[in-house]
Amino acid sequence: MNYELIIKEQEEITPDLTLLDDSELDRYQRLISPQKKLSFLTGQTVLKQVLANCLGISPASISFALTPMGKPYLPALAETTMPFFNLSHSEGHYLIGLSSCPIGVDIELPKAIDLTNVRHFLTPHEYEQIKVFPKSLHSSIFYRLFTTKEAFLKATDKWWALDTVRFQLENHHWALTSPGESFQFYQRDYKGHYIAVCLDMTVITTQR
Repeated sequence: MNYELIIKEQEEITPDLTLLDDSELDRYQRLISPQKKLSFLTGQTVLKQVLANCLGISPASISFALTPMGKPYLPALAETTMPFFNLSHSEGHYLIGLSSCPIGVDIELPKAIDLTNVRHFLTPHEYEQIKVFPKSLHSSIFYRLFTTKEAFLKATDKWWALDTVRFQLENHHWALTSPGESFQFYQRDYKGHYIAVCLDMTVITTQR
């Protein structure tokens, strides 16, 4: 399946407030944390620059529509080879995924965890799978699963009950066992971060 990942660093991007439309500007102004304001503005800036380059238009002319779940999309991309996109960021790294089918991406920096504190994110079987490993490995195994699940949720753009999305740890990789539709997953590392990509093969790419 045709997809592309673009990674930009904070220092490579000049945040541009003039690129925000009215709704984005309102969201930006409601953010209290300076770091969250910077991350939001930087993310919108680089995303619009990348998509504008795909379309051969000005970034300032891009205004996103939102799905019922709040995922941004751009109707103008429908006639391109990669009409679907997704954005994630972590610690000054900005990840954009482009694809010919619905895509979800996630980038996270693994941090020390207490497995019991993240149990709400796991199905009972997933929790037990991680629990059997030494505590020193819990963080890396959990974040591999966390990024994979986040990418799945973003790709499908649906609300899922916890017990309806299940993964099985196989050969150090998390494999989706439910739902049974066709999804493709890719994982990689980047400067100490974990990256996961999910492609939703169940949706016809000519929609929108």
